[in-house]
Amino acid sequence: MRTKKIEQFVRRRFGPDEITVELEGPELLFLHQEHLGNCMYRFKYQVSIDGFYSLRVRVLRQNYRSVDELRVYRPEIYFDDPLGSGFWLAFAGTKVKDVTGVELLLDGRDLPSCSKNGSDMADGRWISMQGDASKLFLSTPYIACPKAVKGVRNPSFRAGGSGRRWLVDPSQFYWVPYKCREQFFGMKEADACLARRRILFSGDSHMRVHYNSVMKFACGIPEAAQKGHHTSQCHLPRLADKCSLSLLCLEHNMVGWMDATVDFSSWDLIVSNFGQHSAAGAEHWTVAEYGRHVEVYLKAIARRMREARGSRARFLWMATPAMVHVRDNMISECMDWRTNQRLALYEEQAKTLVQRYQQEFGIERFMYMDTYNLTLPMIEAAKGDCGHFLPANIQLAAVQQFLNLAC
Repeated sequence: MRTKKIEQFVRRRFGPDEITVELEGPELLFLHQEHLGNCMYRFKYQVSIDGFYSLRVRVLRQNYRSVDELRVYRPEIYFDDPLGSGFWLAFAGTKVKDVTGVELLLDGRDLPSCSKNGSDMADGRWISMQGDASKLFLSTPYIACPKAVKGVRNPSFRAGGSGRRWLVDPSQFYWVPYKCREQFFGMKEADACLARRRILFSGDSHMRVHYNSVMKFACGIPEAAQKGHHTSQCHLPRLADKCSLSLLCLEHNMVGWMDATVDFSSWDLIVSNFGQHSAAGAEHWTVAEYGRHVEVYLKAIARRMREARGSRARFLWMATPAMVHVRDNMISECMDWRTNQRLALYEEQAKTLVQRYQQEFGIERFMYMDTYNLTLPMIEAAKGDCGHFLPANIQLAAVQQFLNLAC
């Protein structure tokens, strides 16, 4: 690392290795890595449902290659699988022992409603919607993105995903917080929430996917923004459409440019994110550089919110989604720096800055949505173009968290 303070933090937080540890069963759990020193690691977890879980361990990188800032190169990823898919753990005596208990967890009726603190909703796990436990595990392992995407001009451009052989179908899981209950917004409730609101979504292709998802699940309009990868646009509904009284626009903004579009006299809510391209091959921002850029960006956001007198302008920072594990020639050839440890360090910087402004504006006006932790357990479940979180259950979970914050 180029900054001593950040280097010391990395040594304490991650250590020299990048290791993923997951439990795959009635719940999908991604266990966060904690370095205890001398290459010893601890992975904490909380299981809520009785049953059998496959313990999946992947050794991805070593020798601080995930966060190295001194060399410009693509950190090689190994996908070493020391336990394979045959290591199982059996849990009994948890809170939930039968299908009825799982339904109660999915419903969350015994929990308080989630607040506008996005971290509450991000503290959760993916729970199987498969009521019959005997049908949970697949007879044939499932690979989410096994080969090149059809229709791509250069067949070597996308070479598929990591080859993870899932023992369950990750598309049949639903995100459930541990400590609070999200309000569920059907299309009618979402339409009522968004009516007469002017919302700008500003970010990269992951923001485009999120914008599409809001259009799909909240407004009933599929693929609203599929007019070009780098195209900014507004949704112009017919009077009979859902969200017909709303103005919902997408600004393609890969690295957080501050332009005249970001004007709180024109918008009730601005949703922003950048981080993926900051670490990609064209930019190679260090963690400190990213932190300084976000600091300047949020300072300008706060100033413009203050200048929009007489309005209750609001801002939502959407955390950078996790990095999909994809075998992508473009990533390799462009010396792409994106790793999940690097993106986690980026997001530590951004979240700290957002929390600072929450003290001034409050959590209901300066909001934070933790898309990183939401998507982390699904980094090997991406489908479609193999580079974005396109499965409907992941999109729906992100839209529900957005609506819980925005409404």
